[in-house]
Amino acid sequence: MANLDGRNRRFAPETLAAQAKVQEDASFLNPAHEDNYVMATALLPWEGYVAPTQNILRRATASRKNDFYAPFFYGFNQIHFLNDPRGASEYGRIALARAPDEQTRQAMAFISAAWLERSNDPQLSIGVIRALAQNVRDPGLSAHLMLRVKRQERLARLQGLVSIYQKRFGCLPNKLEELGEVRDDGRDAK
Repeated sequence: MANLDGRNRRFAPETLAAQAKVQEDASFLNPAHEDNYVMATALLPWEGYVAPTQNILRRATASRKNDFYAPFFYGFNQIHFLNDPRGASEYGRIALARAPDEQTRQAMAFISAAWLERSNDPQLSIGVIRALAQNVRDPGLSAHLMLRVKRQERLARLQGLVSIYQKRFGCLPNKLEELGEVRDDGRDAK
């Protein structure tokens, strides 16, 4: 954190711990307090206090039914700090449902799809992204989301072929071309 004299100064660890505790306690007493969750989001996860921040944001999401920022920040923290694409996408979809205008809804649909694609679970991604594509008004965004669905379908197909290859040959393929030797109908290609 830059001071007025231009030098970087960080908060002392005990100050940060106290700040995290005070803000988490405040969110228990008044979960709808916007300044509390915004301040926590801006400082705490970046200093290693992700769990208290997520508790604050979870409470804010539950109590502020028209606020899309709290679930968005929760989702951002899930992907950025906790590497949890499913949890990120879940809260991204909550933010999408609460978005105040079409442009924000489109942005949240795009972001939620991108977060979910990082889950390495193409079957889940396909269903959710397809539903997002069907529920956006912009035909261009819908088409873009359907391209993401096709990419996830190709990934699922490749994962299936790798699984079949491993079962048949007892090892993973060394190169992509080896998957051409496998068919998922029970016969090997000649």
